[in-house]
Amino acid sequence: MRQRHMRKLISRRAFTLVEMMVVITIILVIIGLTAGAYIRFIGSQRQSNTVLLLQKVSNALNHHWQAVVDQAKNDTIPGGVLTWAGNDQERARVLWIKLRLKYEFPMSRQELVNPWAGTTDPTYGNPFQDTTYPSPKLSYLRATSTEADAQKLDADGLMNLSPQQQSAVLLYLALSEKRRGVNFDPDKELGDNEVATVTTQSPETGQTSVMKMIVDAWGNPVSFFRWPTGSQDPVNGGQVQNGLVDPQDPRGKLADKNWLSSTSGPQYYSACVNVLHQIPAPPPLGTSTTWPQSYQLVPVVASAGPDKVFALTPSMELDTTNYTAQQAQGYAQDNIYSYDKRMGKGG
Repeated sequence: MRQRHMRKLISRRAFTLVEMMVVITIILVIIGLTAGAYIRFIGSQRQSNTVLLLQKVSNALNHHWQAVVDQAKNDTIPGGVLTWAGNDQERARVLWIKLRLKYEFPMSRQELVNPWAGTTDPTYGNPFQDTTYPSPKLSYLRATSTEADAQKLDADGLMNLSPQQQSAVLLYLALSEKRRGVNFDPDKELGDNEVATVTTQSPETGQTSVMKMIVDAWGNPVSFFRWPTGSQDPVNGGQVQNGLVDPQDPRGKLADKNWLSSTSGPQYYSACVNVLHQIPAPPPLGTSTTWPQSYQLVPVVASAGPDKVFALTPSMELDTTNYTAQQAQGYAQDNIYSYDKRMGKGG
């Protein structure tokens, strides 16, 4: 009798162990499903937060941008710029506005330390030698240089940063400027996780530099594209149309084919193309050929998204130098742009 009872007890214990294994399996499945849902939720939340960040930064950038444009409209145009424009006052004003925007909103260390690069000509010299604006912009130089001596400021703190980090640091500095009617403090207006510090060592002095930059919800640097000529039209929903849509040049003075036949046009046109916004050469004189692509030359801020890779050039074209075309397309798919803030929409 006792032996039979023991056999039943052993049998019951063995069955209970099987039951426990089944329960554990079910629990693991539930945990897996829950973890997957949680990860998707976190990803969706990060994307939503990044969309809101880009909207906030873009709005602030547009106010700063307009303040610079308004100031440039009232500046005295340097004589060299007027010569560059073929003595056309309207074209000279357009050129000066663009050069002031490039000066105030550099995207890289190279642009910061030499904002007028590429705009000189051996025939006329430097058209900006008589400008009243110091070159480079001193407040940006002080914030990105390890040297205290004003004569040695060269933004060496940016040297070891990636292009995206340089862009994010300079965007932070541009938004921190006090401009007419604009007072936006990134440290106060943005969240604690939207402004990060980056520490780097200068290859020149060996000194450490600590700078701030704007980052998305994944901790990636938020990049800035001043004139995104390589992208599809960010205003017309990506619909490519013929024509040049330029808010700083509504009458197309820089796209005037007759400028090329003027005295100064040929000398300075290549500088205008390469330095200001990389527009393609206009169709030859006397032809009816239209521009090959629509360009909405408005500033864009962007996030690389969850894959943390932009795969874009400074003009927002796919970077096929460092990636294959297929790789660049894949990386760029999850990019988030300020001109299209719908979740999951790239450019």
